[in-house]
Amino acid sequence: MDQLLLHLLGDYILQNQWISDHKIKNESIGYVASLVHAIIYSIPFLIFLATWKAWLIILVTHFIIDKYQVANFWIQIMNRKNKTKVNNGIKIVIDNFFHLMCNYFAIMYF
Repeated sequence: MDQLLLHLLGDYILQNQWISDHKIKNESIGYVASLVHAIIYSIPFLIFLATWKAWLIILVTHFIIDKYQVANFWIQIMNRKNKTKVNNGIKIVIDNFFHLMCNYFAIMYF
């Protein structure tokens, strides 16, 4: 439960509009916004749950999942024969799954 609450805090409550607008851009500002978001997101994990190793894994995986839109990549793999547009709600669920899975393994094993 703690992990879920920290994820929601970092990914939704602590994310501002500037980060949301810029983190997926393929320009230097996109990388900066993604890194700032990953740092802000991961700080509560370091304070409340994680070791330094786990925190670093959480930070890096969060950056990768958001910056490179891993959820979109997964959807493309799963729907390679179906070209219909995917509901944004499904993208959000898949994105959250990847974050929570990475966080869980980082906290449990590092």
